[in-house]
Amino acid sequence: MIREKFKRPVMRKIKNINTLRDFLSGSMPGHVSAGLPKAGLLKVWRQVAGDAVAERAFPVQLRPDGELVVAVRGSVWRQELTMMAPAFLEKLAQEGFPFTKLRFVKALTPFNPPPEPPLPELSSEEEEELEERVAEVSDPELARVIKNAMRAELKARKAAGK
Repeated sequence: MIREKFKRPVMRKIKNINTLRDFLSGSMPGHVSAGLPKAGLLKVWRQVAGDAVAERAFPVQLRPDGELVVAVRGSVWRQELTMMAPAFLEKLAQEGFPFTKLRFVKALTPFNPPPEPPLPELSSEEEEELEERVAEVSDPELARVIKNAMRAELKARKAAGK
């Protein structure tokens, strides 16, 4: 009797799952999955809004009336983005996402921006050049610190394409 009370719910079997979207749409009620932003929109949002805004604002819901709900970190950003909404709507429409309205809401939990890509590694020739440059420094600790600083600068320049 107790066993029946705590029986696990039966999961629906989902056939032909090819994408995460297929899985999510099959595992959630239709009204929930229909309101989730599409993957293409998330990519376009970053292009339209720019990196600085995309780190602080993120599309979270598509409403049936064509409204896009965007969660924002901080009330100052929310106010600023609300004033920029017409420009965002125009750019989103040009990219194939014609929304009727943007609504900016306070994010319930802070979200972290995606991590920075790792810096490129230095070639063996570049490492040898670093060794040659610090070879004349007599203090080994100072030589190590200088070499690490130079390595970090070279990696940053390489990542920036300089």
